[in-house]
Amino acid sequence: MKMLSKTLCLALPILFVISCKAPVNGQGQEEEIKDQAATVKVYVASRGVYQYLLEMTLADGQQMHCWPEPLPEEMKADGKSVMVSGTLLKETVMVKKPGPTDQPEDDFAVRKLLISSITEN
Repeated sequence: MKMLSKTLCLALPILFVISCKAPVNGQGQEEEIKDQAATVKVYVASRGVYQYLLEMTLADGQQMHCWPEPLPEEMKADGKSVMVSGTLLKETVMVKKPGPTDQPEDDFAVRKLLISSITEN
């Protein structure tokens, strides 16, 4: 038992250090987005509750979802192509999904995008 507790005491700090890594692709930093093509995606949280995200492909080919604020009513259509500029914030928002009792549950986190301009593409 003592051997196991000593092993855990040594292993846990090492695992913690290994799991702490630098942000990838600028995550965690504010960045400006200028004239970025995006597609509006609708995610259902529960009956009658919809969340609107922007899906975009970055210069490195990576796909990214973000939470647009504010998103004008006329842009709230699934699959709508838009051109957007703004500031990608450090702050994240949890996207919800319907749970077994139709109560929203956490699904995945996305970064907020403070929109300065958005037009239909």
